[in-house]
Amino acid sequence: MVLTRRPTHRQKASNMYPPSRRLVPAVALTGLISAVVGLGHLRTDDGDPLALAQSVSSAYQQLAAEVGPSVVQVKTYGTVRSRRRSLQEGSGVIIRSDGKMGTVVTNYHVIKGGDEFRVCLTDGRVLEATEVGHDKDTDLAVLSIKAEQLTTASLAPEAEARVGEIVLAMGNPMGLGHTVTSGIVSGIGRSDLGIAFYENFIQTDAVINLGNSGGPLINMKGQVLGINTAVSITKDDMFLAFTIPSQMVRRSVDDILRYGEVKRGYLGVENHNSWRAGSLVDAARAKGFEGVSRIAISRVTVDSPAAQAGLEVNDIILTINGVRISDQRSFRTAIADVAPGDRTTVEVWRSGEQIKLPVVVAGRE
Repeated sequence: MVLTRRPTHRQKASNMYPPSRRLVPAVALTGLISAVVGLGHLRTDDGDPLALAQSVSSAYQQLAAEVGPSVVQVKTYGTVRSRRRSLQEGSGVIIRSDGKMGTVVTNYHVIKGGDEFRVCLTDGRVLEATEVGHDKDTDLAVLSIKAEQLTTASLAPEAEARVGEIVLAMGNPMGLGHTVTSGIVSGIGRSDLGIAFYENFIQTDAVINLGNSGGPLINMKGQVLGINTAVSITKDDMFLAFTIPSQMVRRSVDDILRYGEVKRGYLGVENHNSWRAGSLVDAARAKGFEGVSRIAISRVTVDSPAAQAGLEVNDIILTINGVRISDQRSFRTAIADVAPGDRTTVEVWRSGEQIKLPVVVAGRE
């Protein structure tokens, strides 16, 4: 499948998009049927289908009313050719407030290149915002705003989103103002899309348009399942929307608030391409290898943690810190989750045997 990334923030003074807008109507009935199936706890006394549909509609309205005020519009300004101008617009969500200050999460590409930021609340307030920090490797950024009486949304627990669960996407598409669309979780663990360095996306069929970048994907408990980041278009003109999951958002935000940046582990190896790795795995199976990993080392950086630990070219990495490795996504995530300076164990398959190597992980720059 050929994917072309379509950023979901709204850029100013750009000819990236044609002046005419192609409006694709949402099929409301399909979403309603999905909701009825998913919300099995909703019942009516007489079993009237229309009453049940109205009950589902009320649930959507309640979620939108409760979570909506936490969703904001983010405007980014900067200097281009000695002139001040608006660079792009996107969305964000307030996840913390101490009564005087609020923390807003958005996408890095929404604030990229800017030096002045404004956050527009649903109650009409327009606030100056300060960048606390960003994580371009996951396309996340954190802003701080000074305000009282802020509505916040809670990040969903660490458990992954479930395929088929009903979700609402909230944001500010095309500068039209607060908007809500509905859909389901179409898939989880999406990676190798070229959107960010660390990819573990939720895929949804909820409509996400220009200006929705940085807005939340909400579950039926009113929790933030993730931050909407991109829409890709296939060669068949199908739109696929992707969301950064809450566990990744929480990790990045916590580090940014604590350190001003995200601290991740670094091992110091490069891996073979899938074809070469597959050949090494096939050869290893002839010697008794029964693992699922398709990550084989092609290069060990001199004086890196990997080199000091004794990792070698063509080693097949089985586990890192006890986490089973199967593909590039799991490899990158496992290393990133080890704090710089911590000692861990890397298990590899080499010449017909499994070897455990202790390693002190460095920090990724």
